[in-house]
Order: sequence, then C-alpha cells, then structure tokens
Amino acid sequence: MDQARNPMPPAHAPNAGSTTAPSSRASERAAKVDTLTLSLREHGVGFFVPPGATMQSARLVMPYGALISGTFIGDLICEAGSVIITKGGMVCGSIVADRVYIEGDVASSKSKRSLVTGRALVAASSTARINGDLKSAAFAIHKPQLWGQLISVDEPAPKSKPAAEIESAAAKAAQRLTA
Repeated sequence: MDQARNPMPPAHAPNAGSTTAPSSRASERAAKVDTLTLSLREHGVGFFVPPGATMQSARLVMPYGALISGTFIGDLICEAGSVIITKGGMVCGSIVADRVYIEGDVASSKSKRSLVTGRALVAASSTARINGDLKSAAFAIHKPQLWGQLISVDEPAPKSKPAAEIESAAAKAAQRLTA
C-alpha cells in the first residue's frame, strides 16, 4: 500500500540540494568533457595550466597551443594552435599564437607591458580584463575591460602546422608526462 501512495521509490528521489538527478549530472559532465576535448583538438592545445595552479617561466616556447585555467607568469609563445584563457585564468606576460581567446585576465608586469599577438585572431569576451596591447589581423571584441590599444596588422597570418603534426606533438608531450 505504501508503494501505491508513493510511486517514486526513495532511492530515486531527487537530492534536496539538487534539481537534477545524479545520472543526468554525470551525463552532462561527460558531454562537457567531450565538447572540451574536441575543442582542444580543434585548437591544437597540448599544454594546460589547471585551475588553482601557478606556473612561472621567463619564456615558454611550444609547438602547440595552450589552455590556461590557472595562472601563467611569463611569456607564452605557441608556434601553432591557440591560446585559450578561461574565465578565472590569468596570464601575466606576453602571448603569441595563431589565435588567442580571452575570457579571463591578461596582466602586465611592473617592468613590461603585455602584448597579445594573434597571428590570425584575437578574441575577448565581456568577462575579459586585459592590461596590455592586442595585435592581430582580425579582432572579435565583446566589450572586455581593456587598458591598452588594438594594433592591426595587414600581413596575412602564416599557415599553421597541419592538425596531425600538432596532435602528434601534443601526444608526445602527454606520453612524457605519464611516463
């Protein structure tokens, strides 16, 4: 009789602090991860600074792109691929990449003003805070807080490395980390 009055067994009752069933949240997280992985591959990302982490390097030159969700202090030069600075991520220094996407912060050091160079594109969202100059052939600026200037270059962007070559370099870096 109790089951007739309560058609939903207690094990399937939603959590009081949540509006989504646990299995739905897990599949949502899996979908986000799949989308992010596809995006990372698409943008040639082979380097990652996770949230809460700080990496300091005077100058880091890489054959692939970078995803910055933590803090990177120094100059970041990517020979191919994109630099993606997520909301909550920060780069204190200059950046060079095929494409630069900024949702987080770019800060200048006390001794040097930051220069963000996107060979093909520099994009900044409304959440971006940028203390430095942006240089590119194309811009996608969505009302960020910008303390600096836009420098437009007329020269075409050089062709980036083929996707297979970028993926190979990223896979080699991942193997070195897991070895």
